[in-house]
Formats: sequence, C-alpha cells, structure tokens
Amino acid sequence: RFGTSNACTDCHADQDAAWAAAAVDRWYGPSRKGFQTWTEAFAAHASGKPEAGALLLALAKDATAPAIARATAYENLGAYPGRDAVASAERDLRAADPLLRLGALRSLRPYPAATLWPLVSPLLEDPVLAVRIEAAVLLADAPAERLRPEDGARLARALDEYVAAQRLNADRPEHRVNLGMLYLRQRKFAEAEAELAAARALDPAFAPAEVGLAEVYARQGRDGQGEAVLRAALARLPDSAELRHALGLNLVRQRRP
Repeated sequence: RFGTSNACTDCHADQDAAWAAAAVDRWYGPSRKGFQTWTEAFAAHASGKPEAGALLLALAKDATAPAIARATAYENLGAYPGRDAVASAERDLRAADPLLRLGALRSLRPYPAATLWPLVSPLLEDPVLAVRIEAAVLLADAPAERLRPEDGARLARALDEYVAAQRLNADRPEHRVNLGMLYLRQRKFAEAEAELAAARALDPAFAPAEVGLAEVYARQGRDGQGEAVLRAALARLPDSAELRHALGLNLVRQRRP
C-alpha cells in the first residue's frame, strides 16, 4: 500500500510486494493485527495529503503508541499549527518520557516566543539537556525587557548550553547554520554573518548557509547583497529549489515581480 521495502522480495527478487503480501495472508490470515500503526500518518505527511494534520494529531495523542512514534508525530505537526495541536503539546510538555517532551516542544516552532513563554519556560530547567536547549531555542528572541531577572538568567543558561552543543559539532556546516540563525533571531547580525560564512567555507554546496546569509542581509535592508549571494550560489547549484525560492522572495522584497 505504501511502497515500503520488505525482506521477502529482497530474496525473491523476481516477485513483487503484492506476492509477498498474499503469502503473509496465507500464513497468518487476513485479520492479523500489526504493531506499527503509524505508517499512514507519516506517509500522508510525506506526500502532502490534506488529512495529514489530523492523522498526526491522532497519533501524537495515542497513549498506546510508542513514545518515539508520538514524538515524531509531534515534530511533524509543526507544519500544521492549530489550537488542538497546541493543546495536545501542552499536555505532553509535562510527560514523563523526555522524547515526548522534546517532540511536543518541536511542534511549537511556528509560534512566537512571547506567546510560548508561559508554556515553554518551565522546561529551561528540564533534567534532560536536549529538552532544555530546544526550549531555549524556542524562546531565544523573547523580549528581554519583559522578563524578570531570574527568568532572563534561566534563559541565558539554557542558551549557553545550546551554543556549546553546536560548537561541539562545529566542523559540520549544519551546526554553524544553527548558530547563525540563533544570532539572527537575537539581532546579533555580525555574529550571524560570521557563522554563516564559516558554514559556507565548510561546504560550498550547502544551500541553507547561502539562504541564511541572504536572510541576515534582508533583516538589515541589504537585499541587494543578498541577491548577489543567492545568484552566485545558484551558479554553482542550479537545481536547488531552496535557493530559487529564497531568490524569489528577495526579488519580491525589492519590488521586482
């Protein structure tokens, strides 16, 4: 049904998946119940089907499903923001399993930090590092003037842990981009530009570094420089949809429809 690979046809290479499914029916009957019930939700998300959001939400809320499946559903739910998804995530921010807390946090990425603070800030002191730093990233651009000193200190500590985690992997362009985008959210433009330039140097074919650098320029009203970055990158990577999309947005901002 979903086109997944199977061990049967790895050996019986002259047969197809329908043949293997029919053999399983003969051996075990047509009414058997499998353990993995989440394929439909993830397949719907991967193929952009309209029912994907509802299927992912149902899986995220399914207390009988394994935590790793529910957490993955939450992470994908970030593409389908809505009141019901937030309400479910709010419950699982207090889950005993750290995978669920982490997944619930990741489902909240579309929302602004000021809105998320009451829900997310308690997790800045979570016992699990991955949860603390995800909470820190979500709240990174919370308005400092609205925070109590003790809350600002909690956020700063968790952000320091996030930065340390990215520095540990600083030989990878993805982690330099992570730092660049963090500094961009904090309006630390020079630091953001330096990290994204480092990512470009590590891997000239890593399109997110180019897109991120163009975004740094855009936030400063320097879209002309951003255009030059994107066009130079497209000369090297002409098949990158990500670069073409970013260039289209850049030209819109420059009123060049």
